[in-house]
Amino acid sequence: MTAAEFMSRKFDSVRHDAPIEEAAAKLESSGLNPLPVCENGRLIGFITPGELGIASARESRSGSIRVCDVIGPDLLFCLESTELSEAVTLMKGKQLRWIPVLGPFRELVGVLNLESIPGEGVEISE
Repeated sequence: MTAAEFMSRKFDSVRHDAPIEEAAAKLESSGLNPLPVCENGRLIGFITPGELGIASARESRSGSIRVCDVIGPDLLFCLESTELSEAVTLMKGKQLRWIPVLGPFRELVGVLNLESIPGEGVEISE
């Protein structure tokens, strides 16, 4: 079994050049934390509520801030072809509820959520 068999193709992301207000709204409505950041369909990073808070403070001093100005440097993902057991081990090891799934050209094609995998709906400490 692979990640592609259990991933959801319904997910939200934000463009790298979007204003932080758009990212904040999507972060709140999507349920994904952190929120994937894409450029031309390719995953380039993530944005968290903490980074949005810092960006909001900076924006009040310097004007408009874009998502690309504050995205996190960590880029953790799996591929559609990743064995499901490997993806689950990665998520549990990093205390993640979900992980982005990339296609053959490193484009964001879905998200794999622990709760969507039978027998894996585990509690992750905050």
